[in-house]
Amino acid sequence: MQPTLGFSVAGFSLTAWGSTDFRNQGHKEVDITAAYSIKGFTVAVTDYSWSPNGAGDYKYFNWQSHETNHYLEGSLTYVLPIEKFPLTINWNTMFFGADKKANGKTNYSTYVELSYPFSSERLGVDFAAAVGFTPWAAESLYGTDGFDVCNVSIGATKKIQFSEKFSMPVFSRLIFNPARNGVYFVVGLTL
Repeated sequence: MQPTLGFSVAGFSLTAWGSTDFRNQGHKEVDITAAYSIKGFTVAVTDYSWSPNGAGDYKYFNWQSHETNHYLEGSLTYVLPIEKFPLTINWNTMFFGADKKANGKTNYSTYVELSYPFSSERLGVDFAAAVGFTPWAAESLYGTDGFDVCNVSIGATKKIQFSEKFSMPVFSRLIFNPARNGVYFVVGLTL
């Protein structure tokens, strides 16, 4: 279950996103993002906060750098202003919190993604293809020890129309993680 709540005004936005399971045994996550967008650029700061597997000692308001479960990330996104080629370039770097090296210093884990949306009018499906990589070691967060491709994905979204006023987007995503030799398939719906 992944609820989202957000609002925006004049290029500024504030969004809260959460994730949990129904068994109350897995990770719980709450992310809060503040962003500003102008002329194809978006600058954002996100507070990622998640509890280890069902950890009962998790405290949301613990901001002490050496023991916090928070990760603060700065992001810069740019969408090319070419209507027929709207490639999105996204750079994300952790700069505070639980993203630590073995020596206790901040790791500055970084993830870069190139994504491209496209549609099939005949099928009524929106697609997105993406490639993501870590430009340098990010052992504690992404499990990479240098430059490594950790995301190659294709996603599809289709709105199922129930009436003139009500539709439900259904989505799927096939994700390959060459860095960890993994593959994932996600399916969901948006209410």
